[in-house]
Amino acid sequence: MGYPKIDIPTASLVSDFVADKKIAENLRNEVLLPNEERRVGSLQHYNLHYNVALLNVKDFCAPHPANIQQQKRNHSDTLAAIGRCFESGILMAARGQHKEKLGRLDCKLLQYTTCKITKAGIEGPLVDFDGKFISMDFCGMDLYSMNSYGMKGAGTPFLSSDAILDVLAYLKTKPTVAEVGFDGYASSVLEWAINGDDSSVHPNRLSR
Repeated sequence: MGYPKIDIPTASLVSDFVADKKIAENLRNEVLLPNEERRVGSLQHYNLHYNVALLNVKDFCAPHPANIQQQKRNHSDTLAAIGRCFESGILMAARGQHKEKLGRLDCKLLQYTTCKITKAGIEGPLVDFDGKFISMDFCGMDLYSMNSYGMKGAGTPFLSSDAILDVLAYLKTKPTVAEVGFDGYASSVLEWAINGDDSSVHPNRLSR
């Protein structure tokens, strides 16, 4: 996709949850590399509607990047959400089942797993037991309080790899945050959507 030095986190990690409509401009984006070196990544692109952000890590190219390709759903229902502790570098995994519909988030493109992840699992890969990359994990619903949404433990949402590819292709057409600044980079309005997605609010927001 033309992003050999880009890390793909979820926008949950760089957004301002107080407003839920903008990026936290003064946030330090520290990235833990495979060799356990820590680097500061610069925010290149983001789309809060689909909860995807792109960070550039200078002078680094992933030795084994994930192979994200258009694919039919031919994986098993048993999946594993992989996370990595930022401080220790220890890998963690949560096993669960793939569910087409589980939560009440207002996006038809979202799918869910019963994998229960902590914050260490956010943006981590979701794989099947053959090692095939399925997607990346968004914030687990078990992280949201029961009092706010009444749905503690509803599951972990994710976009299919096809949807992620559509978002990356769209972001490739946009100028970077550095080129236009935060004020010039659309973040709070839905100016573009994947074909078939008629949701009018952020997919990571609950329908009431």
